Amino acid sequence: MVSEPFYNGGTRLEVIDMNFMQIYLQKLMQSWYQESIYHYQDVLDTKLKNINDYINYLKDKKDYIKEIIDSLTIELENKYIDMMEQHQIRYAENLSGQDIESMKHHLNEIEADYARLEDHLSEQNRRKLTMEQECDLLERIAVVS
Repeated sequence: MVSEPFYNGGTRLEVIDMNFMQIYLQKLMQSWYQESIYHYQDVLDTKLKNINDYINYLKDKKDYIKEIIDSLTIELENKYIDMMEQHQIRYAENLSGQDIESMKHHLNEIEADYARLEDHLSEQNRRKLTMEQECDLLERIAVVS
């Protein structure tokens, strides 16, 4: 298949050279395009692995903070019980003191940190889902090209 020369008056040899150049450039572009896709897939795979590692780290940290919250809650309850027994008070609402207030404040701070961590974990899971969708789309593009 011989196409028209790019300019009038071209010889048959020039037309063949132009066709060869056109085919060469098409193959070069196709190769570059595929290499770019494969490279981007590698980049996404690395990012996805990093996100998974980070999510696992956040889950471990969340479990650790949950243990701290449970421990502080038990400690606070024991403090209430000790004070109730010591002062022979019937209702824990009537108790107050610097120790208890300090423990409650510390527990509230840790619970706030826990909530922020849960939000951050949710955000990372959304990023992971988006990146997985991007990987799937790129895979489909690679198959078509």
